[in-house]
Amino acid sequence: MSWLREFKIALVEQDLAALERIIPQMPDSFECLEEMQEAQAYMEQAREIFLIEREKVSVELERLSKMKKFVQTERKKSINTHF
Repeated sequence: MSWLREFKIALVEQDLAALERIIPQMPDSFECLEEMQEAQAYMEQAREIFLIEREKVSVELERLSKMKKFVQTERKKSINTHF
């Protein structure tokens, strides 16, 4: 299977692991200008997918940080009320 075909499939499936594996394997040259332009357009789409995923992870990390602070605060309150 060609690199470009594998790349398209990974994009359609939004398979981040496959994209991470495939992107570094990009060929040094393409058969024609259209193929190169197609690869460039797909790279831009992959970039958007990674940016969206990064934002999701950032939001989740912030949520977990808030939960951790809450639990620590509640633990301190619980300890203080027992003494």
